[in-house]
Amino acid sequence: CRAASTLIVHRYSQPPNHDPSRDDDDDDNEEDDEWKTLPARILRLEKHLLDTVKKENSDIGRESVSLTAAIFSAAPPTFLSSFRNLFSAALSSHVSSSSSSRDDSSETTDPISFEATPAAFPLSPPDEKRLYAALRALGWIPSKLTVPLCESIQNVIFDSVKDDIGGNFEDDDLLERATRRKDVTIVPWVKQVLGA
Repeated sequence: CRAASTLIVHRYSQPPNHDPSRDDDDDDNEEDDEWKTLPARILRLEKHLLDTVKKENSDIGRESVSLTAAIFSAAPPTFLSSFRNLFSAALSSHVSSSSSSRDDSSETTDPISFEATPAAFPLSPPDEKRLYAALRALGWIPSKLTVPLCESIQNVIFDSVKDDIGGNFEDDDLLERATRRKDVTIVPWVKQVLGA
């Protein structure tokens, strides 16, 4: 488990020659971009888990709990916020592409945030489904990642509604657009993440 925990946590460690006096605002940008490396690390971790279960003919539940304990105990404070950023980027990408695919001139097609641009989310739809399946196999969804998942949903909904309103409180179809976005984009995405 210790070796496997380095698969996911090592990215958060500072290199041995790291000089904190040379850090500027780059740390904030690095923390904001940590989520971009999570998918590949999660998939490697799932492969390690499945290989261990197969090799040792052991129970996946027991191995998953052991692996999860090793990873979460060694993880830095930014670990869960990286997952929040990952989920926000994924959901924002779906919201953004859903808005632009409707080709509705009253809808905004501007990205909700930096993470909202589809190019900023590094996974294709099949790879995204595989990532969520890996997180479920590890036992992290829904249990360990409930808070970052809920925070990301809340943030994306808030940002998209804020962008819709944009100072125009008199628009008659604001509620209808928000409800449509929920039904067409957000609920299906959450079901995909949870495997429902």
